[in-house]
Amino acid sequence: MAEIHFDATKSKGVTQSTEGHEIYYQVYDVSGLDDGQDFQVEYETNVDFNPQQEQLTFKQGTETIELKGHIFYLDNVT
Repeated sequence: MAEIHFDATKSKGVTQSTEGHEIYYQVYDVSGLDDGQDFQVEYETNVDFNPQQEQLTFKQGTETIELKGHIFYLDNVT
């Protein structure tokens, strides 16, 4: 099980999973006017990592998503 950290303060970035996979990502603030701060992360990778491309939505207060045996973290949410 790999852990992957995304930085909410960057609109684009590159991160590495705990298993060494290089992952490219973009962070979008998709907050509504009255439902708090939501973030959407789109990532892709060309290495042996499944899923190679995905879109994750971190709802208000959510900083962790478990998907297909991996844990995704959204860091530096203000």
